[in-house]
Amino acid sequence: MKYIKGIPRSSMSRLQDEGLLDKDQEDSPKWRKFNLITILWLSIIMELKAFGFSSPKIKMVKPELFKLIALDNGLKLPLLEHCVIEAMVYAVPTFLVVDKSGQVEIIDDQEYIRQLQTKNMENHIIININQAIKDNITPLYTEPNYTQTAELSKEEIEVLAAVRKKDFQSIQITKKNGAIDMIEGIESVKTEEKIANLLKQGKYQNIEVKQENGKIVCINRKVKMKITKD
Repeated sequence: MKYIKGIPRSSMSRLQDEGLLDKDQEDSPKWRKFNLITILWLSIIMELKAFGFSSPKIKMVKPELFKLIALDNGLKLPLLEHCVIEAMVYAVPTFLVVDKSGQVEIIDDQEYIRQLQTKNMENHIIININQAIKDNITPLYTEPNYTQTAELSKEEIEVLAAVRKKDFQSIQITKKNGAIDMIEGIESVKTEEKIANLLKQGKYQNIEVKQENGKIVCINRKVKMKITKD
């Protein structure tokens, strides 16, 4: 238990009874085994409790953090595990954002600043995942590589966010009167996606569909994002 900061051993059974911690049938009466992700989840639980979150509300956060997401290589990982790898291996500044209703988002420093500047965020608390790694798994901690996004304009932040999206194959930036006016990104869409659904997903987009032998083999979509002005 020495690697889990601020959590007494006596709390484990209570957390299991509350459904916040899975029960491990292999645990002995004297020893409990936790993987790295569980250790960080326990740290997040204690942080949320320190901010006054009740156990039922924390229980709402848990499935969001452990839901599977698809990676570019086809593998699937729990969201929290993927973000922890990004923080440890690539030194990405990583933050868990939770609003008062229990809605969860894990974002990096650029996306956090972008959302603040575009005024799209509700009142929330933020937990520094990098700090949680440092506090609880110190040997695996990597100093996060903070960017200088605070010095960028809102328009520049939106461009950076678009560039970081792995879905885009190419990006074109249009300026008007010397200022960034429009971002256009071309992305490849899964062929099983229905055209009607695609049309509902954006106000500014062009869709190109390619067929071979009567079957759709490729769908490319050009998404246009109008830059909002202050």
